[in-house]
Amino acid sequence: GFVRMNIAIEDGYSFEPGQWVQIKVPAVSILQWHPMSICSAPGHPYITLDIKVVGDWTRGLEQLALKFDPSQYIHSCVFLDLIHGSSHS
Repeated sequence: GFVRMNIAIEDGYSFEPGQWVQIKVPAVSILQWHPMSICSAPGHPYITLDIKVVGDWTRGLEQLALKFDPSQYIHSCVFLDLIHGSSHS
């Protein structure tokens, strides 16, 4: 399966096709960061990540998504590293 994450970004941040981010989801793992490709189009007020479930960390993310409750801070706490990569234009 796949997990889709839509993460709101602040004004002033922008991204282009081909870029990626490192994410950390404390409800899944306090220490692990994982690189994920950005799937949303530039200009959106959020970053969309489509994450394939292939290992322990992504299975944990899938389990979190299945019980997701936006009123619980731990469920919606996601850390993003900088936006990495550059477009090839």
